[in-house]
Amino acid sequence: MVYHDTKVALGTQCSISVYTKKRDRNIEKLFQELWLKIYQFEKQFSRFLPSSELTIFNSNAGKTQKISPLFRKILVECLKYSKLTDGMFNPFILPALENAGYDHSLLKGFENDMYIKHKSAKVVESTKLKIIDDSAFIPINTAIDLGGIAKGFLLDYLADFLAKYNSFYYGFWISLGGDIVTYGYESLDRPIKTYIEKDFVSEHSYVGYVTSIKNNKRAIATSGINYRKGIKGGIKWHHIIDPKSGQSAKTDVTSATVFGKNATFCDVMASCLIIGGSDNFIKLSKKLKLEDSLIQGYIGIRSNENYYIKTTGSKIKINNQNND
Repeated sequence: MVYHDTKVALGTQCSISVYTKKRDRNIEKLFQELWLKIYQFEKQFSRFLPSSELTIFNSNAGKTQKISPLFRKILVECLKYSKLTDGMFNPFILPALENAGYDHSLLKGFENDMYIKHKSAKVVESTKLKIIDDSAFIPINTAIDLGGIAKGFLLDYLADFLAKYNSFYYGFWISLGGDIVTYGYESLDRPIKTYIEKDFVSEHSYVGYVTSIKNNKRAIATSGINYRKGIKGGIKWHHIIDPKSGQSAKTDVTSATVFGKNATFCDVMASCLIIGGSDNFIKLSKKLKLEDSLIQGYIGIRSNENYYIKTTGSKIKINNQNND
């Protein structure tokens, strides 16, 4: 049997599917626990909530502060991936996001909610983040954002929680916006398929898909410049910031998808592929040791004729012959 539920959380649509071996009376309680963990995570780490641990941490920049065990784990991952990507991932990009125009929630109905801005803050190297036992420090006039890693981290966290109940299900599928984690199959012999949407505004179709692996966890993350964007002062912006320039990445990659074993890894790497651009795709994929990846974009004007796909690996199955 399949149990499925969809709700709005983390500023996006989130879905959970669990494929059980038989009808189970405890599944409703399990779903309640999963949604509670998602909403608690949002309450704790959203930069759009004045009372969140992240907002308070940024407001006290310049001081060594006690942090929760979960926050510490995320910050450790931030330093790990910043080092792995040579700074292409940098949690200190929040001032650049705000300067670009992403200084309020983009969720419909919440655009005018109170938000604490960091007008004097600047982007610094990730090494300025210091973790000391159960405390952490960031310099004065800096602020961090977890948007490039939080959903992937949360997916791994939820998958670890569900692992304790693997005796009663064949598999599960959890989506937090463009980031997804799967485990196992839909049934005894049927894998779970996750489809990759074509990045073209006038169409709603799929460029390909990946299949889940029996008795194993796999993740797929997609990042794109068309998901969160706007215009400020007559200048178009999107939320993928290049830490080197401190501005929205100037790139010909409109969407990047990464497939691998770890959702945190895939989440971070998808954004890095966008920043790197199509010319560096193969080189960067090898450097970052990606299991499989895909980028989409346009050569010049956005049209079917100018649309391209590039892939690495063989786990992502392509529906057409436009990849090279």
